[in-house]
Amino acid sequence: MRTRNPMIKVFNDEKDLPVVLVIDQRSSMLFSTVDTMKSVVAAEIASLCAWQVVKAGDRIGAVLFNDREVKWFPPKRSKMHLGQLLGDMVNLNKELFDNIDSDSPQTSPITQSLEKAAKSKIKGGLFIVVSDFKGFDEDSKLALRQLQRHNDVVGVLVSDPLEKQLDKDMPKYLSNGNEQLQTPKHHSTLAQKYASVIKAKTERIKTDFGSGGLPFVELTTDGNHIHHFQQALSVEVVRS
Repeated sequence: MRTRNPMIKVFNDEKDLPVVLVIDQRSSMLFSTVDTMKSVVAAEIASLCAWQVVKAGDRIGAVLFNDREVKWFPPKRSKMHLGQLLGDMVNLNKELFDNIDSDSPQTSPITQSLEKAAKSKIKGGLFIVVSDFKGFDEDSKLALRQLQRHNDVVGVLVSDPLEKQLDKDMPKYLSNGNEQLQTPKHHSTLAQKYASVIKAKTERIKTDFGSGGLPFVELTTDGNHIHHFQQALSVEVVRS
C-alpha cells in the first residue's frame, strides 16, 4: 500500500508425508539357505527406509509383528522415536530364537498388522509392507484394500530360492519344526507342482499390491537385497 504498486506473495505449502513400515518378524522369516535370514533382510530394509524418511524431514511410523503380537508406532518426526522403533524391531528379531507358542491365533498376524495399519486413520501416507506373506488370505486382501483407499502401499516380498524351486538334491525328509514329510525318490513331478503353486500365489499377491500402480518388489536372501531394493525403486521413479 505504501508503494502504490501491486505485489504478489507466493506461499508453498509444506508437504508432510507420513511413512509407515509394516515389518514381518515371524518364525517363518527365520530362514535362509543362501546368505541372509529373511528376518534380517526385512529389518535392514526397514532401517534403510526409516533413516531416509527422517533425513527427508518426514514422519516415520511402523507396525511390527511376529507370531504373537502386533506393535503400533504412530508416525513421528523424532530421532528418539526412530531409535525406539528400531530397538523394538531388534528385540522382535532376537525373540525369533526363542520357542514359539504352538497355538496359532485365529486371525493371521499379517492380517492383524494390515488391519492395524488400516485403522490408523492415516490419509495420504505411504505404507511399505515387508514380509514373506505367509498366511496372506482373503481377510488380508480385504484389509489391504481398505488401506489402499486413502494411502499408497508398496509390497516387498522376501523369499528364499528354496521356497520358489525345490532343489534337485532335495533331502528325503522335509520338516517345519514340528512335523516331517518324506519325499519320493523321484520328485521331479512334485518339484514342478510346487514351483507352479508358489508362482501362482506370488502372482496373486503381486496383483493385489500392484492395483495402486506402485511397484511390487521381490527380494531374496542372496545378500544383495539392499542393492536390489534401491534399484527397484529408482527404476520406478525414472518410469514415473
